[in-house]
Amino acid sequence: MPSTTKLISDLLPSERGIGVGIDLGTTNSAISILNEKGIPVMVPVDGLNTMPSIISLIPSSRSDSITIQSFVGQDALSLRNHEGSKTYFHVKRVMGMGVNIAACSSEVVPHLDFKDTTQRQKGLALHERSKKGGVGTIQWEDEMKDARERPVRLTLPKGGKLVDSVDERRDDGIHTISPEELSAMILKKLINSVESRSSKGEKVTRAVVGVPAYFNDLQRDATIKVRVVCHTMVRRFMH
Repeated sequence: MPSTTKLISDLLPSERGIGVGIDLGTTNSAISILNEKGIPVMVPVDGLNTMPSIISLIPSSRSDSITIQSFVGQDALSLRNHEGSKTYFHVKRVMGMGVNIAACSSEVVPHLDFKDTTQRQKGLALHERSKKGGVGTIQWEDEMKDARERPVRLTLPKGGKLVDSVDERRDDGIHTISPEELSAMILKKLINSVESRSSKGEKVTRAVVGVPAYFNDLQRDATIKVRVVCHTMVRRFMH
């Protein structure tokens, strides 16, 4: 089967630019480029080679509405206790999942949106049965169905709404956001760190993204959605 990966020389001029390697990690993330000798070099973000995969969202009052400001990495760490803020971490754990499957991560992934405590308890009970095997064991088909019918959402700070975000509003007025959009904020900061160092003003147009070997098709699709938000072409996934 022929490879779908093009050589840079095969790309249109509009597709050319900076190519990067990205580790969109659960705890920390990093980005690298190839130097003149073709050797991968880490690009520092906030002075460090790795950046915490953390986002803090803080409501900001204006004359007619409340909007939400986003902070990523070290900035998010320093603002995680800010009044009215919400801090998100380990978001990668629930990308491409449904709420029932994600319930087992609710202790380490804050602000998951459950309809009520019963929904979370059902999900946790399902996982307990699955760990023991036998009746009620989670099947691959169940994971796929759960992800398609009940995709994971996370709640935004109360009363706030993100600008240019595809958020949703619950009946009680609380807005929610997808883990893919939150992960895109991490990716954007990594990409900005590279583009800001380009003397020619070049943009990042393609990337090789590292994903865990256990990621299923929906989780890989979720990673692709992250790059769509950032307008970056993912050329290849690496395990």
